[in-house]
Amino acid sequence: MPVIQSNTSPAMAVWKITETASELMELLNSKDNSELEYIKTIKSETRKKEYLAVRLLLRDLTQKNFTIAYHPDGSPYLTNNSKLNISISHTKDYAAVILSEETAPGIDIEYCSPRAWKLKERFLSVDELKFAENENIATVFWCAKETAFKALKQENMDFIRHLTVVAFSGEENTGVLKIREQKTENRQIFTINYSLSGSYILTWTT
Repeated sequence: MPVIQSNTSPAMAVWKITETASELMELLNSKDNSELEYIKTIKSETRKKEYLAVRLLLRDLTQKNFTIAYHPDGSPYLTNNSKLNISISHTKDYAAVILSEETAPGIDIEYCSPRAWKLKERFLSVDELKFAENENIATVFWCAKETAFKALKQENMDFIRHLTVVAFSGEENTGVLKIREQKTENRQIFTINYSLSGSYILTWTT
């Protein structure tokens, strides 16, 4: 199976999806009838492959067959009384999973494209725009804010008003951002790691 990036601390992995949905189904070999019935309802081939790849990554990381469910706010969690917290992401032909027992993690993966650059005024403040010098940096900022949003687990987030990049440093392909949330009274600061690997950008926090 094409796990192309894997860490043990934190426990996370990225899968490049080259298989068909049928091939992924065979690899998953699920015995959960309710899950199998749900998979049948997924009409989009792309969406089905993402769903299956995420669950295969989870099994690869834990060596167990956990079930992923979702809170009302859309954030995922593991059933079966698991103590593990999970965050997932997928983009064009890639899926990513991160796990943590101590904290609420966040992860985001985005295919390198001009999209974030074109939409940067929608998620970056005037001050943040000064640092978004090119498509990759704009995408890193977008991914980092998505990662903080997933870790914070708050509804109705405004990426400009509620998430602020307060520090940004790195080399050509790796680095760290700090993002302050202004949605809650805690005003938590998230440390977001990022890496650029060929055709995708990955950000994560634990």
